[in-house]
Amino acid sequence: MSSNLFIPKTCKHCGNAFTARTTVTKYCGDTCAKRAYKARKRKEKIQATLTEDMQQ
Repeated sequence: MSSNLFIPKTCKHCGNAFTARTTVTKYCGDTCAKRAYKARKRKEKIQATLTEDMQQ
């Protein structure tokens, strides 16, 4: 079911303005969503190694 909403938003990753069709949209497109996911996973991996080093 398509939405009749057009919500102006700003992309959480690149900062560009875009028009969202749903209220939960965070990123302007698939590429920004993938890049944000990769950055989030990279940050989690770094955090895991830092906490592991602190325990030793």
